[in-house]
Amino acid sequence: MDMLREINKKNKSRFDFFYIPIDFESKGNKAYCFINFLHPLFILEFFKDFQNKSWLRHHSKKKVELYYGAHSNIDELKGHFCQSSIITQVDPALRPRIFKVKEMRLVEEDLKRVIKRHNVKSSLREALEWFPLRDEVLF
Repeated sequence: MDMLREINKKNKSRFDFFYIPIDFESKGNKAYCFINFLHPLFILEFFKDFQNKSWLRHHSKKKVELYYGAHSNIDELKGHFCQSSIITQVDPALRPRIFKVKEMRLVEEDLKRVIKRHNVKSSLREALEWFPLRDEVLF
């Protein structure tokens, strides 16, 4: 989970879903992952930090590229992956991970900093309307 550690350096508590598919033949990852950010402005921050850059701990020449996925929220991702055989993997590191928002106050403070840093013309109240808060952890 080196990739998750690297992403968490600047993005911890900014997403509620993470999954990196594994190639079971080579025992390596497939060089892409799924992340569901809690707010669109967090995607902007991630983009600035990672787009067209190499992963620090990997010996690959591949560059990070961001794409929107077919599933656009945590409920759609849960529905998709619940129907997948990946859920039955014995090793939890091979399954999708869902993270619970533990301290909304900290996420709000982080969002305020992002709004200020990017000079977003939106109030915090308007920005927070995006949050699909969840209390349960599925996987």
